[in-house]
Amino acid sequence: KIISNLRDIKFQTFPDKRAQKRFRVVSSNGQILAKSAKGYDDLEDLVDVLSWITEAVRAPSVYRDKLGMFRWRCRMGNETALVGTGSYDHHSDCTRASWRVLESVIK
Repeated sequence: KIISNLRDIKFQTFPDKRAQKRFRVVSSNGQILAKSAKGYDDLEDLVDVLSWITEAVRAPSVYRDKLGMFRWRCRMGNETALVGTGSYDHHSDCTRASWRVLESVIK
């Protein structure tokens, strides 16, 4: 289900293996730029998370995973990860992808 199509980015919801609702952000070329780090029982809760991102998230953190690849994530105040990503070879690509996603949510 597409929640919003902003520029070349689509926000999609989908059920996980436990029938919880998750979201992912997909670029026009089909690349998954980000996905929810956890499942939600209610669509309303998932929409609340997107609203929280809109209001509170301004700077995603970029880090290296165990394989040395770059990833980005957004966290709530209690350090719960809200959004996780795929991996990127270059820090600049990872940073650019994170801001593309967040700019689309914030607008």
